[in-house]
Amino acid sequence: MAYSSRSGSGKGKGAAKATATAIKTGKKSVSLPKLRTEAETATAQRLLEMARHLPDVRRELVTGVRRQIAEGTYETPEKIDRAIESLAKDLPVDGPETKGKFIGH
Repeated sequence: MAYSSRSGSGKGKGAAKATATAIKTGKKSVSLPKLRTEAETATAQRLLEMARHLPDVRRELVTGVRRQIAEGTYETPEKIDRAIESLAKDLPVDGPETKGKFIGH
């Protein structure tokens, strides 16, 4: 690939910059921003296609949780106890024999 740059051609900075970023491919000259845009578009299309094939399990889970919250049945005492225990494992214990240690470790 050959990069072309003509500075001082009298066409202004924009023309020199556009010429400097052109890649000559055979008979065509394609600008780098256009190549980048095409690559990003292709990547986005691949990601969208992958997303279309993902299962709707997460959507069903979210819908179920929203329903439970609306009904007031999502937060149960058991769930709250588990959450507290989980958080407590990561809290530091304050005392000389456990200084710098964590409850869960």
